[in-house]
Amino acid sequence: MRSAEDLYDYLFELQEEEPKLNYLLFANNTLTIVDDEIHIEIKYLSDSEVEQLIEYINDLYHTDLEWIPVIKREIIRKDAFFLTQKAATEHLRRNAHNYTEDARTYCMHAYRCPEYERLLEILSTVDWSEVQNG
Repeated sequence: MRSAEDLYDYLFELQEEEPKLNYLLFANNTLTIVDDEIHIEIKYLSDSEVEQLIEYINDLYHTDLEWIPVIKREIIRKDAFFLTQKAATEHLRRNAHNYTEDARTYCMHAYRCPEYERLLEILSTVDWSEVQNG
């Protein structure tokens, strides 16, 4: 972890070497800067400090960076239902292009639910060979 002052000094020195900043990422109050040679993380920056830093980088490198805050939120999909953990995990794997890397499976149960208990009773007592030949 470095100080913001160290970062300003580093960016100023780097400016004369035609830097190749690969990315800037600000998440969880930590700014991460990665270029071809260095990986810097500065923790606990305030929003105004990030705005000042981006303005500094834009002035120094004649760039047009913007700070676009992103809010990450968890969504529980109530319309998704899998009978097994394996099926849910396989669904995430096959459809990874539709999910973030943080997507995970979770359990919603029907403990002490009379309708669910009745459904399980029906499913366990049905003679499926008769249904298929029906």
